[in-house]
Amino acid sequence: MPASIERLSANRDLNGMVRALRSRSDPQRREDAVHALGRWGDSEVYPWLLKAVLYDDDALVRQAARQVLREHLGAALDLALQVESSGQPEEQPWLVDEVEGGSGGEDGFDEEEGLSAQEAEELRGLILVAREEPNPTVRIRAIQALGKISNLHAIRTLASLALHEADDRVQRAAYDALEGTFGEDLPAFLASLEDETELEADEDADAEPLRMDPADYYAEPSNRWDSPAGVVNEEKAHTVMWVLIGVSLLVVVFLLIVGLGG
Repeated sequence: MPASIERLSANRDLNGMVRALRSRSDPQRREDAVHALGRWGDSEVYPWLLKAVLYDDDALVRQAARQVLREHLGAALDLALQVESSGQPEEQPWLVDEVEGGSGGEDGFDEEEGLSAQEAEELRGLILVAREEPNPTVRIRAIQALGKISNLHAIRTLASLALHEADDRVQRAAYDALEGTFGEDLPAFLASLEDETELEADEDADAEPLRMDPADYYAEPSNRWDSPAGVVNEEKAHTVMWVLIGVSLLVVVFLLIVGLGG
């Protein structure tokens, strides 16, 4: 007996949820899985929900998946569906007999993004090179390769580089790679992502500032008088005090001399 949707969701069992989402014999179970994945709110579930919109044979399941994605992706949903549908056709049928246990890799797909294990490993490598490689030429080659992959992780990486990369050549390569997929819709797609980033930044700015308890401050060794830094600070304070005393004495002597001379 397959595990309940509630238990799979509570355990954050993505493999089990995907099996439920693809359960050929039970449309209601598939619809329940759609709503449960929607409550997760994680980007890792979007590819599976996109596949449900495109490939499920039940209209109610497709409608539920579309509604959940619309709540999370907004206007970007149509573009995401376009990207998903433009990829390689599925070699395996979307709806299969659900088997308890097992892994998402039994039918040749990785648990992440519906890729085979080898494809997923290659994707991770390309993303790492595109982000971290010191040589810009190598990064650009990785970016060009990512542009040929219909995958949300690849698209998010390219979008991030197109929006925020400091190297102009790398940034341009990322933009060109995305343009091959989105065409004239690319500026709107990037603008929607930038709006999300600005909203997150505004939320961070509105957060309450951290307040340090005085006890925590003085617990820091460098702020204590008996610490090396504290000793230095104390010596500086004494020096300033003696300088001020000396200046005051000079002023007094000067005034006395002026008074006697008068």
